[in-house]
Amino acid sequence: MTYDLKTTDIKIIRLCDAPIKAVWDAWSDPRQLAEWWTVTFAEENPDQTRVNLSWEPHGTVLPEELETFINARAGMTQGWTGSFNKLEEYLGRVFGASRK
Repeated sequence: MTYDLKTTDIKIIRLCDAPIKAVWDAWSDPRQLAEWWTVTFAEENPDQTRVNLSWEPHGTVLPEELETFINARAGMTQGWTGSFNKLEEYLGRVFGASRK
């Protein structure tokens, strides 16, 4: 199977009624992020941080919507695993270099 970025790439675009700094802060400040997205950070030890993400259907959902949500778990897990891999690579470059 060939990966074709044009047909398998997913883009989600949302226009927010807020200045760019406010939107950036809402994504990048852990306190603000926790207000609107189910993500938590916990220090395991001085050199390790646990990141927990969770999703649940929002509001009242139809049985078909719930089934679609449940069936999407594997894709969400695969996508977020790739994102966490990129985060770990980045932190290895930045944090690893700063510790030397």
